[in-house]
Amino acid sequence: MNITLTRSLLVILLPGAMALSPWIVLLLITHPDYIPIYKEYKYELLGIGAGLSVLFGMIFEGISSYVEVRWDDTIGCTYKVEENWHKYLAASYENEPVAYRYISTKVTTMYFEFAMMWVAASSAFGWAWVVCSFKPLHFEAWAWACVIVGLSMSWYFKYMAKSSHELLCIIRLKVNMINNK
Repeated sequence: MNITLTRSLLVILLPGAMALSPWIVLLLITHPDYIPIYKEYKYELLGIGAGLSVLFGMIFEGISSYVEVRWDDTIGCTYKVEENWHKYLAASYENEPVAYRYISTKVTTMYFEFAMMWVAASSAFGWAWVVCSFKPLHFEAWAWACVIVGLSMSWYFKYMAKSSHELLCIIRLKVNMINNK
């Protein structure tokens, strides 16, 4: 699959849809009178949902870029992040190094991890609210479980994104050193 399409699906559309889903479920649970409207205008509302998914995904990506730059600032001296980033971008080769493809794949992974960090945090509260709307037995415990699991997953994805970020800094440094750039 084309890397641009894969990146768009994994980093923007899928996380945006996952973040939006508990809130749509909540809307339909709390306002069942909207269900006939959904049935009547299904395709139009699916288009709006897809558009909102892209919007949320783009917002997550923007926030993630901001966080990535802050991380660059904190480890910049250790890995010469800015210098190596510019060397990496300016390098031209007759045959592209294999590492460039790996870096590209790892960047997609990192941005997916970033996006899932935001998704887990935002949808934890949405699913907790959905659980409370159904009022199952011990619903408070289920709602807290949603929040705790969601925030734990958010922390895990942040840890993974930070690990991916550091790995990318190391790889760019090594590639530039090996290629004398």
